[in-house]
Amino acid sequence: MGYIKHLGGPAWYLIPLIFPVEVISLCVRPITLAVRLMLNMAVDHLILGIFLGLFALFVPLPVMLLGCVVILVQTLVFTLLTCIYIDLATAHEAH
Repeated sequence: MGYIKHLGGPAWYLIPLIFPVEVISLCVRPITLAVRLMLNMAVDHLILGIFLGLFALFVPLPVMLLGCVVILVQTLVFTLLTCIYIDLATAHEAH
């Protein structure tokens, strides 16, 4: 009950304004995380395809290594944001 009360905002008269925005925000967070991760991996493959078409000899290996680094960083960001969102959802009343 405290979590739903927290979604209403700091004052009772703000509940009709803040509650719908907070509920939409909670529902959209996992979708935005998934889309962000998918697009970053897709752009990496797109860049690799472009460089393969331009220079087929030496460029693909560094671009593939860069792609691996990008995917590792995106996985870290995805995991970190997921942990932060879970922590925000399960936080106790501090204010």
